[in-house]
Amino acid sequence: MNSIFSRNSLNTDHPIQQLQRFRWVLIALELLASLIGYLFEYPIHSWSLLCFVIAVHVFTNISLKLWRGNQGSEQRFIAISILIDLFMITALLAMTGGASNGFVAILLLPVAVTAVLFSALPSYLMAILSIGCYSLLLQVPLSTDAHAMHQHNSTMPSSTEPFSQHISQMWWAFSFSAFIVSWFIGAQTQRISSTSAQLTKLQQKQLQHEQVLAVATYAANAAHDLATPLQNL
Repeated sequence: MNSIFSRNSLNTDHPIQQLQRFRWVLIALELLASLIGYLFEYPIHSWSLLCFVIAVHVFTNISLKLWRGNQGSEQRFIAISILIDLFMITALLAMTGGASNGFVAILLLPVAVTAVLFSALPSYLMAILSIGCYSLLLQVPLSTDAHAMHQHNSTMPSSTEPFSQHISQMWWAFSFSAFIVSWFIGAQTQRISSTSAQLTKLQQKQLQHEQVLAVATYAANAAHDLATPLQNL
């Protein structure tokens, strides 16, 4: 019986190779964001910790190339790698403003990758985990400028109620987005996989018909060759 983590392959690339390429792009974006933050003197809590997190991300991605195992262990390894991505992204966001960071939607990337590579249950579990990480980021204290920006349109500047409502709306919006991404990408991937499986079956049937036709043609030619000498006797 197939594992709940199984998903029909959409192309000839190995899943680990696909994941590794995706993670290199993600790491490149992390380095670019860190460089921009350094150049513009963005308030980073700890540059050394930030570099350590990125280094761990690079190391785990390099280790993907060294991994060789059976299908079950390979699926678990890929799942663990995506979990590492989620936690690394959460750590980076926590050091760069938390939920007020404009790139907080990057937490949806592990959800999208899980929806592509795995079946429905793991993708929904990843969506729940990403929501949990986002909830933790909401606990990161906002900077004074960010807090003022969120309260700019408030009719009661001294009250925190409008700001709390805004935070609640942000949480619900992210949660809704996480489940929509998981459902939509998973559904589209499943549809493509189903279509690919149907095409494979049709190709196999066509090949079988061609083989039967070839055997029938060969048998007819053999019967004709055998009948011709007998008629000449």
